[in-house]
Amino acid sequence: QDYKMAVEYWKLATDKGYAASQFRLACCYYTGQGVAQDFAKAVGYLEFAAIQGHARGLCLLAYCYYLGNGVVQDYSKAAEYWELAAHQKHAQGSCDLA
Repeated sequence: QDYKMAVEYWKLATDKGYAASQFRLACCYYTGQGVAQDFAKAVGYLEFAAIQGHARGLCLLAYCYYLGNGVVQDYSKAAEYWELAAHQKHAQGSCDLA
């Protein structure tokens, strides 16, 4: 898989406001696939996706707050984002909230 090329396409789609692309781009920055690993950039893209209600984005953003990756560790915010994902019937959000 060519993540560097994928990142370029996801950046184009992200600029147009597509939540799924914002989530995918955040995952690349979170894991360092196709770009240098950068938790702060990952969080930035996750916040854009979360604003649009992207359930998987909400879950990963919750993990960032839970672990303190790219943000100041904040268990309350983590729970808040997991709860928002759970309200969308996202199974992982429900499990993590429990």
